[in-house]
Amino acid sequence: MQFIRRILSEVGIYWRTEMDNTRELDTYIFADGQLNYRFDVRLPYSEPSGLFDGAAESVWDVRTWHNIATGIVATRDYNYRTQIQEFKYCGVSFDGWKDKLCQFWEAKARYDQFFRADGTKKEWWRGDNSAINQAGRHQAVATVNQPLKVVWIFMQPMSCYYFSKIFIRFKDIVVRWEP
Repeated sequence: MQFIRRILSEVGIYWRTEMDNTRELDTYIFADGQLNYRFDVRLPYSEPSGLFDGAAESVWDVRTWHNIATGIVATRDYNYRTQIQEFKYCGVSFDGWKDKLCQFWEAKARYDQFFRADGTKKEWWRGDNSAINQAGRHQAVATVNQPLKVVWIFMQPMSCYYFSKIFIRFKDIVVRWEP
């Protein structure tokens, strides 16, 4: 959730929650300007006595804290305008397309959490099955559209190594590690 908050704030989008009275559900409202922002909204404070609050908006507890951290901060530039756009070709989804290279790209982020230090897959994780099925669909598209290649880019080394061994049978899929 913090990642989403950070990305949204970097592009000037804020959000708030509101109760949808017709459906009686919390609703998230995203906006990129202050047109829908509600200024000077005050919520009544009610002691948590265990009594029914009449469904009125209220604050039952307020806690404030802060944490000061000193040191070096490293950031990665994120620009939503330059990110890889998702593509669909022959009903198959790809994360990106590089026309000059005749390549579809597939990006995979933090998969090393599903592997032990020795590189073996944790028993409970079944996500590799869907990745293998996805790679099969990618290979089918590449087979009928030569000289097309599909490049799978892994952000972490263990998952890259694991899938490079499995994908060896897919002749048009290239596996790369790019941290």
